[in-house]
This record gives sequence, C-alpha cells and structure tokens, in this order.
Amino acid sequence: PYDFFSTQGQQLLRRILRTRLRFDPHDYLLIWTAYLLSGHHLLGITATGDGKSCIFYFPLLVMQYFARNPSEKPAGWSWPDNPLCVVICPTKCIEEEQEADMRAIGINAVAVNQDRLADARHRGENLMTRARAADMLYVGPEILGSPWFAELLKLAIVYERIVLGGVDEAQLIMQWSDSGFRPRFLQIGHFMARLCPKARICAVSATILPGKAEQAICQALGIFWSDVVIKHRSNMRCNLQFERRLFKSALSGRIFSELNWIVAENRSALIFVDSITTSWRIAAYLCGLLPSATPAERRLRIRLYNSLNTAEHNLRTRDLLHQTPGTIAVATNSLSVGFSSSSIDTVAIINPTSLNDLVQKGGRANRVAGGGDTIGRAVVYIPPSAYKKADLALSSVDGVSRAGPSRKRERPMELELARTIRAPCITRTINTEYKNPSPAVCFCETCGGRPISGPHGPCRCDGC
Repeated sequence: PYDFFSTQGQQLLRRILRTRLRFDPHDYLLIWTAYLLSGHHLLGITATGDGKSCIFYFPLLVMQYFARNPSEKPAGWSWPDNPLCVVICPTKCIEEEQEADMRAIGINAVAVNQDRLADARHRGENLMTRARAADMLYVGPEILGSPWFAELLKLAIVYERIVLGGVDEAQLIMQWSDSGFRPRFLQIGHFMARLCPKARICAVSATILPGKAEQAICQALGIFWSDVVIKHRSNMRCNLQFERRLFKSALSGRIFSELNWIVAENRSALIFVDSITTSWRIAAYLCGLLPSATPAERRLRIRLYNSLNTAEHNLRTRDLLHQTPGTIAVATNSLSVGFSSSSIDTVAIINPTSLNDLVQKGGRANRVAGGGDTIGRAVVYIPPSAYKKADLALSSVDGVSRAGPSRKRERPMELELARTIRAPCITRTINTEYKNPSPAVCFCETCGGRPISGPHGPCRCDGC
C-alpha cells in the first residue's frame, strides 16, 4: 500500500489539505493523519492551542479529495466515497464552535445536544435528516445512549459511512466519570465497540499523565493497549507564563481583593471557580469595582458562564470574549476545555483540584494562531488550606511530617498537584509529571519554525 509516512506521502497530504484550509498544517498533524489513514488507532497528546482537534477532520478532507479524484487514489487503500466522522465532545461550547469552524471550510457539520434536539422539536425541524447527510457529527456523551442516536446508527447510510470515532479532551473520560459528575462518559466505550471494524478511533488531549492514565483511557475506549499508537508531544506552551499566588480571601466570603488588578488593568480574562455559588459572589464583587458604569455596562463587562445559564446567554458571553476587550467571565468547568479566543490574555484559576485542571484552565490564555509574540498569564490562586493539604500529601510519601492530621475526612490532594504547588519551578514540575519530550521542530508556515508546544527560551514562572 501507498506509504503516507514517506516524504512524498507527507507532501501529498499537505498539498491536498492546503486546497481546503486557510492555514498551513503543522508537520505533526500530517504524521498523525498518516497513522489514521494507514489503519491505526491514535491517542494524541500535545499542548492546548496546538491545533490537535484538526486531526478529526484532516483524514476526512483527504478521503473526500480522493473520492472526487479517483484516478489519484493511492494503491492499496479504499474508503467510502461519502465518509462520516463522529466526534464526541465534553461540552456544548466545543460542539457548536467546532461545527461553525467546519462549515467555514465547506464541511457539512452538525452538532447534536439536548438543547439542539429540544429546539428542533420546538421549530418542527427534523434534525435526523440533517445528521444523515452530515460529514462531521459532533455529539456529547449523553447523546450516545439516547433513543435518537440509536435510531441514527441503525441507518445503513450512516453506519457504513463512519470512518472515524473521535474523542476530544479524552482526559475527561476518567476524570468526570470517576467523580460521578458525568457518568455517561463511560458510554463512549460502548459506542466505539459498535463501530464498523474498518473505523479508526482517535482520542486527543493536552493533559494525560503517562502510564496508568493512558491505559485507563484506552480501556474505556474499548481498544487494546497494544493496538493504539500514542504520540506524545510537550504540553507546555512557550507563549504561556504560570504564576502562583496566595489567595487569602475566603471563598465563602464576599470580598476578593486579590482579583482587583484584573478589573483595574482592563484585562480580557477568565476567572475559574469551583461552584456557581462562588461565581455569583465574585461577579458581584467585581461589579462593585465599576462604580461609574451603568448596570447594563456592568452586565456586559462582568459575565457569568456555567451550565445552568441559557444557551443564548453563554453564546453571548463567548461572543463578547472574542470581540470585546476588557470582558471578564467568571466561569465553572463548562468553559475549562475547548474554548479558544485570541483576545484572552489572562486566566485566573482559584484553588485547582488537580494538575490536569490547572494546565487545562491555564491553557485558555493567549490562544493566538501560530503562537504569536505575546505571553499569556495563567495565575494560579492557592488558598492556605491547599498549601496544608499539599504538605500533608507530600509528607505521607516521604515519611516527613510537615503538617498535622486533618480534622475532616477530606479527599487527599493528588501528589502531582501537591508537587506543583510546592516546587520551586512550576514549569519544570509540569514537564516532569507529564514526561514531556523535547520540543519538536516544525517547518510549516503557520508557526514559522516556532511551535507553541515546548519551551523555546528561559522559564518565566514565578519561581524562576
């Protein structure tokens, strides 16, 4: 069969993709595409904002090209003339933004979630008809077990066209299902098992710890560890600066003076909190820092983003973050993955629950195409109680008592997060925990030889 990994094969993939894309694809994405076209399952790990979600539609574009130009189809490979990719996304935000991005380049994409189904019923629209004709189908885990999706898969015109089952933000399969937050994430493996044997499985993430976490995700996806290709790039961003600060204000209080600078400096920012209740109190405090603004201006400047808001409110918030400098969104986990805005230069993370949580939320800052020349800030606010829990977690490992016994039966802090909180250099610790490889060279025009994956200069963290 034709070798997509050869120099000629990589040049062919780049030429095909450039006819449909508005950018030059990264070198690593051509390699990942070659693995999927060659019949491998793939688990891809790279930094936030590095373009990894492109891997879900790059193989589709190549297959569509050969369907339109059968005389150029490489020997030894065959795909459906009308291929379909099904991508499972953790949030509605990712589904709908990916749908819009696909339509912009001529791919017939359809996002399906409970809101879309309810809206279609209200308007008398048959969403099934649109889904049957789609090239890309974006769904949430909760849709996988629904009667609507079961009926869709029964259609031969749909089932036989599926060439790829994708999972975006794959780390959440275990993270959100184990915590009981969204147990339907375990439905993903059942769906993958129902795919046509020729369909490939591709999962991507920026935050999968090596070893047991990788194996657990492969098991949840229903694929053998020996059958999957794992491509691991550095998940540290060269255009992002992590900074740790003490958060003295009580999360149950109403004054949060540590955040005053975000309003004073007119930052476009995301502030991540642990609950909707906390987000209301912080938003109310920040509004109080704008005494000369009208109520309408405050509502535009300070926004709340969570899953209980209406879809229209959250869409309006995302639009403001994209288009209006100085917008501040106080958000929960519903905006912690997938959202990409080049306007956000600052992210504040209050009391992160894990190292994955810290890296993912910090990765919302400075999402500039090609990396840019600016440096985004990810400020990690750590309350005194978190320092105590970190000391307790570390003391239980090395036998040195740094903290007294806890009076409450709390879940112990993860060692990876504890080491990140207490380590002198947060960058070095993240590289160590994820076993990040050295930065890879990329010769595409998009990043100009400076990929955002991996550091390219001296560390800028608070400990260096």
